[in-house]
Amino acid sequence: MRLAPVITIFAKELRETFRDRRTLFMMIGLPLVLYPALGLVVLFMAERTVDTLAKQPSRVVFTGSGAVDLRSRFADHREIVIVSPKRHDDSNAGRTGPTQTLIDDLKSGGVDVVVKIRDDARSAISRGERVPIDVYSNDARERSALGHRRIEKELLKWDRELRISELARRGQPSTLASPGEIRHTNVATKTEMGGHFAGRVLPILLITMLILGAFYPAIELTAGEKERGTLETLLTAPLTRLEIVTGKYLAVVTLSFASATLNLISLSLTVAHALSQLDATTGSAAFAPRPEGIALILLLIIPAALFVSAVMMVVASFARSFKDAQNLLTPVLLVLIVPASLLGGLPNDGPANWAAFVPILNVVLEARAILEGQIAAASIATVFFASTIYSGAALVFAARLFETETIYFGGREALGEIFARPRAGLVLPPTIASTTLFAIVAFLLLYYVAPAAGRVDPVLSVVVGPVACILVPALALVFLRRFDVRSTFLLRAPNRQAWPATILLGASTWFIAAFALAPLQNEILPVPPSIATELERVLNETLVALGPFKLLALALLPAICEELAFRGLVLQGLRERLRPIPAAIISSLLFGALHLSPYRFAATFLLGLLLAALALRSRSLLPPILVHAAHNALAITFASSAPGAASYTVFAVLFLGGLFFLVWRPKSLPAAPPESARGSAPP
Repeated sequence: MRLAPVITIFAKELRETFRDRRTLFMMIGLPLVLYPALGLVVLFMAERTVDTLAKQPSRVVFTGSGAVDLRSRFADHREIVIVSPKRHDDSNAGRTGPTQTLIDDLKSGGVDVVVKIRDDARSAISRGERVPIDVYSNDARERSALGHRRIEKELLKWDRELRISELARRGQPSTLASPGEIRHTNVATKTEMGGHFAGRVLPILLITMLILGAFYPAIELTAGEKERGTLETLLTAPLTRLEIVTGKYLAVVTLSFASATLNLISLSLTVAHALSQLDATTGSAAFAPRPEGIALILLLIIPAALFVSAVMMVVASFARSFKDAQNLLTPVLLVLIVPASLLGGLPNDGPANWAAFVPILNVVLEARAILEGQIAAASIATVFFASTIYSGAALVFAARLFETETIYFGGREALGEIFARPRAGLVLPPTIASTTLFAIVAFLLLYYVAPAAGRVDPVLSVVVGPVACILVPALALVFLRRFDVRSTFLLRAPNRQAWPATILLGASTWFIAAFALAPLQNEILPVPPSIATELERVLNETLVALGPFKLLALALLPAICEELAFRGLVLQGLRERLRPIPAAIISSLLFGALHLSPYRFAATFLLGLLLAALALRSRSLLPPILVHAAHNALAITFASSAPGAASYTVFAVLFLGGLFFLVWRPKSLPAAPPESARGSAPP
């Protein structure tokens, strides 16, 4: 074998691969953007799930007269709520252990932990004796397992305090205190523990097979036929296009559902066999899938299969070849599978309120609850209804999309437009492609660079965030792509009708955001106390370090940088193809998302929408910059002020007045230039 031809072929294949910009994006761009974005989403959802579980107090029953001191000790405990044993007819439990009533309550989730302690426990512990304290929990339930950990920690602390107190009374050092003894009993059966284990594994594998079951058929029946040239032959048959698409769609749904069903049955039998072997060795767990549980899971899979198949077919239809379809569908595959896989293993006692409305994830969590024996009709109905709504919306979108001509013959512009070098001598307006590239670069910089700067010095992040991560990429893109600077950044004097709206909104938006939107958002999506405390600490340190320059650094600088980027490059790029209202909404969504904080997203999005409307109304970036800077400055200055009742009326009137002048168009106001002429020449 000759080395020179091998190297030549090697270089040729690499060169052709790197010339295919879609493949290049899948290799480099996708990992850089998708995983940090999914990481933010998963981290947020994980924080909410764990925080919700941590906020739920553990319901504990103490049995035996020796538990009198413990009942009073935990009377005001934040994480532990004492449930009286009298209401459970448990008068003899202190001697014989929990009654069947309490065991049933542990199994059903009525109580989380039962503690049995003998009558003379306090005096015996004080004498230095090892007094076993029996703790009963249901480890097949997350809340009960958490309660066991909480109460065991407190009981050992109580035991140690008694021993140290007695040693101190005798004049002996506390190091002589012997450790306490906790005897834990798990009331969950081996079958329940097996269901708990299966619930963490089967739903994730099941949904993965469901999605993969639709992945390749969707490609084969759309892009595959285009590549083979058989789609044109099919279109010549006496069939409507909707009939053709419906038949293909039903085939994809059938294959996806069949794949999920076969995998569910096979996986259930495999897990049951594996746990039976483990049970024979350790006696710890067993799994016997219940027919009604399997039937309910299959019922939930039906709308999920409809949704996934519609999404896969829609995306694959934009491709011109099998390879192109794989490139397009891989991000979709990851977006559907990765969050469900990561979040499906979080603590769970049935889907949380928010999770029941998240596509795919809701099916994973509900299937897990069913396998664990927690069958709740209301929860199943909610998940089924939400999944049906999503699948219906996807079907309607797919039906309308497949009525268009371009879907059958390619139907999308090359992604290489993002990287193409413009011809010399031309001055161009920004494009949607440039907006996309800016969003990717800004996101990566904000995700990696800004936090690193904040760890070095909080003051450094004040400059790095808006300047290096937002303004510099926007300016670099404008100058490298030779976009028209004046039209991109709306560098013109605003029309005079915009000034009343600018003044009124600049004086009032901070109040509306701080004292109307913030409390509302805190009710819906409260900031975890640990995060709120850390943010307040960093802000206070930054304000002290900036001193007299705090308003310049925290109010004016972000306003200039963010307005040039989002109401300049992004908004004007979106207007290349979109009408003003959709362009304003999408640019505001990007504005909110790139602040990388779900707790501020709603307020940031609404502020962005208001600023976008002001930019479109005034045809200048000066009013949005002034309103944005005033909003930041007033929010910082009066953050700790408690508004009086009259303040709400005053600022509401100012804000409504600003909105009125924003939408009011007097007859003397000249009409906006037509879209076809926009950006062709400097204003």
